[in-house]
Amino acid sequence: MVMQDRLAVVDGLLALPFPGKNTWKGCQSSGPGFHVYVLQASRSFWDDRSEEIVEAAQAEIDTAFQALATALTARWGEPQTVDLEPYLWGRIKRRNR
Repeated sequence: MVMQDRLAVVDGLLALPFPGKNTWKGCQSSGPGFHVYVLQASRSFWDDRSEEIVEAAQAEIDTAFQALATALTARWGEPQTVDLEPYLWGRIKRRNR
């Protein structure tokens, strides 16, 4: 996904109403007051856990994250930290059912 696509996803999520209950579809999880969308992930961690593979995948994700953070900071100013763990744990519990 290129930067323009990532920014389009962010803009789409900003315009999307929040559902009344938790939902998960494809790369998106939503619920009352939140949307979470997976912009980039790597299966390389699961296929081969060698140090060089993991480090290369992490570097790719870090680069994409920094580019998006820079673009969003230019739009809205300095970011604030938000704890996403409660939303991620809900997703993991649903997958394990």
